[in-house]
Amino acid sequence: MTSDAVQALRLTDEHVPALARFFQTVWNASSTNRPTIHPETPAFGVLRDGELLGYVGTLPLRLWNGVNEQTAHWMKGLMVLPDYRNSGIGYFVLQEAMRHLNLAGSLSVAPAAHRLFQAVGFQDLGPLPNQILLLRPADVLRRLDLKAIGLSRLPPAVSMALTLSRTQAMSATAGVAYSSAIKGWHGLLRRRSRKLDLDTVLPDDAELDTLWAHMRDAVPASPVRDSLHIKTRYFDRSNGPYSCLAVRDHNELVALAVVRHPGDTIDPRLRGIRVAVMSELVARPDHTDAIMAAVGGAESIARDRGAHALICSVSHRQVFKRLRHQGYATLPGTVRVLMKTGGGFPPAVHDWWISRGDGEADGV
Repeated sequence: MTSDAVQALRLTDEHVPALARFFQTVWNASSTNRPTIHPETPAFGVLRDGELLGYVGTLPLRLWNGVNEQTAHWMKGLMVLPDYRNSGIGYFVLQEAMRHLNLAGSLSVAPAAHRLFQAVGFQDLGPLPNQILLLRPADVLRRLDLKAIGLSRLPPAVSMALTLSRTQAMSATAGVAYSSAIKGWHGLLRRRSRKLDLDTVLPDDAELDTLWAHMRDAVPASPVRDSLHIKTRYFDRSNGPYSCLAVRDHNELVALAVVRHPGDTIDPRLRGIRVAVMSELVARPDHTDAIMAAVGGAESIARDRGAHALICSVSHRQVFKRLRHQGYATLPGTVRVLMKTGGGFPPAVHDWWISRGDGEADGV
């Protein structure tokens, strides 16, 4: 597709030098890493006189629609050179991408990106829920800066309580009270789940595929979460930032959680608060005990890795409800789910099973 000497096209190996220059400009850094373009992860760009003005990449995806699995792609890394923003380049590159792709999804934060995706036919399913549990509440209360993380508009009584809790004595007292309350509440709710067996060894392919087969019969839509997805997405590197938690009932795998360790690069807005992410949860939505056991195991992994808090963002309404009952606080959703499916899929995010790890959104 071309317009006034500007060309939008699918990128090939011949465009790698232009792509390298583009990344250096957008990220304002020099890099010796040579970008690569693979057939299974098509990338698209807008060029003028051999220079790349805009870019979007993809990640392979398989979608379950309640009946069968379909090939799709996550849209990833939509970028435009600073001098060409608000000029239509972003729309131009997405329009070209959708000429080549059938089903596609996006997990994005920026409102400008939301508008562009909707302009080329994506449906906004809503925000991915953010549910968080404080694992070291005294440290979090002492360091928390509500304004920095966008939570300044709280009821006056709540803001005053948090302000008082920032003193060492008050934060310690509040932290002990919070921890005791959560521990007692979890002890009451998770009695039956304690009968299940937990370990941190990644199950074999047959177990993972059987678990997914049971799960998919109970959800109307989800990215495929079989052994191929779990292993290639999270465990293709021996030193990757993930741990798994397998839950078994009489030797049958009934749930799997994947936890992203708190990173070494700390968001300055968090003032040293280290956050782990439950990137993946595979379980039947009606198996309450398995979900509770997986969540409890994920919390233990996060604590062992030095996290101050654990965040979980599984969209399905049953998981959302159960985490809320477990004492998880709901924060404003920052990642919106947009899909272009051509029909046959539910229109609301809570009817999908989408997790923070999908589309590599657990790094946000």
